[in-house]
Amino acid sequence: MLFNKATDLSLTSVDPASALTLMSADIERITMGMQTFHELWSNLAEIAVAIYLLSRQLGAACAIPIGVAFGM
Repeated sequence: MLFNKATDLSLTSVDPASALTLMSADIERITMGMQTFHELWSNLAEIAVAIYLLSRQLGAACAIPIGVAFGM
């Protein structure tokens, strides 16, 4: 997609630096999206481990701190 976008631009009407700007903006969006995706699944795994460890320490009473955390 980036190659097609860069080759479709007219060389006479567009500054060559603008194609580079478009590609760098696209790459930045892709990398931020991948970072967000990896943070999402890792945060879910971290929450699951934290709830498990809390339940081992508190037993059934761990429902109260979990409820408070998800209620806010």
